Amino acid sequence: MIELIATNDSRAMRNKNNVLDLYDLVINKKRSEEATAKFVSPSYIQHNPLIPDGSVALGRFFARTMIPTTPALLASIFIAWTLRAKPSSTGIRCNSWAPLTTPLRSSRRTFRVRMPTACSDRNAGKAKSLRSSGSNKRGRRHYLMSTNLTAVLQELLQNTSNLKVLRQFMTPDVTYVSLNFDNPELKKIEPWTGTHKGPRELADVFGAIQRCWKTLDFKVTDTIEQGGRVAFIGSFTYKASVTGKEITSPFGLLARFEGGKVAYLQFLEDSYGTAGSFKTGGATRFHSDPSGKEVEV
Repeated sequence: MIELIATNDSRAMRNKNNVLDLYDLVINKKRSEEATAKFVSPSYIQHNPLIPDGSVALGRFFARTMIPTTPALLASIFIAWTLRAKPSSTGIRCNSWAPLTTPLRSSRRTFRVRMPTACSDRNAGKAKSLRSSGSNKRGRRHYLMSTNLTAVLQELLQNTSNLKVLRQFMTPDVTYVSLNFDNPELKKIEPWTGTHKGPRELADVFGAIQRCWKTLDFKVTDTIEQGGRVAFIGSFTYKASVTGKEITSPFGLLARFEGGKVAYLQFLEDSYGTAGSFKTGGATRFHSDPSGKEVEV
């Protein structure tokens, strides 16, 4: 067991218990907005550049994206808070993490989290190494690879238009299959469909989607991680920019990793429904059941 604080320090012990209570509410009880309102200052400075500053933003982030492996994401908040013992504002960013084997215990609970191997002070820009030395001379806010594959995919999805982030989290020859391997007719309606190669093409694909639709809702309801594969299951609601039509669709996203980076992505949705959000008129006839009649939609 690793103790990061002196047990005879009443303030430090109080802060430790506050962090454990925060962790318990967010991760185990999934009441993140209640937890951040109770334990996090409104002026909280978030070390992770993918999440806005402030307690409200932090609570909303975890409420929106809570998944079974979220403890790895929250571990950095836990460590930064206990190292500084300042629940109001922490400036420590943990840049690298040990394997998910270290138990942190209180009298009531045990959590297994990643411990940081190197942290840097965001304000001073100087590394505070816990195991090895290092530096961040300009103190820049940057994106660092998580050792948790689900967390990597989650961060990637929040930065689909940021080519720098895509290149960091993806292999140079990453393959992205959108809805189908190659469907020329559907591609006329949704140009981003089909098979794409490399981070640059993916950035263009996501950019086109954002031009044609406004995202009203996007949520992950189930997550599966096995070996080098991660799958997200959920739903989204889009609003077409031209027609104003809204479409709610289930989705499935599969990611395969190589060397900690995404090498293959496949996205599936209700393509009939999403394509229909762009429809401006006319009718189409279909005949599927051999014993049935032709229908017109």
